Amino acid sequence: MQLAVVTRENACIARENVACWKNETLKKRARKVKYHIRDFVHINRAKGAFEKGYEVKWSEEMFQI
Repeated sequence: MQLAVVTRENACIARENVACWKNETLKKRARKVKYHIRDFVHINRAKGAFEKGYEVKWSEEMFQI
């Protein structure tokens, strides 16, 4: 609903639309946790600018969160 169209009669409808829109955007932003405590992970290894060939892009060590 455009701002110029809002009157006293339909103001409550406009408020409901805004509240609904805010709730939907907040739900989209919420993310699930990817890692938990005591999970084992590898760490990415930095690759040089001129490094060629296929090599493992993560460390061989396992780290615990």
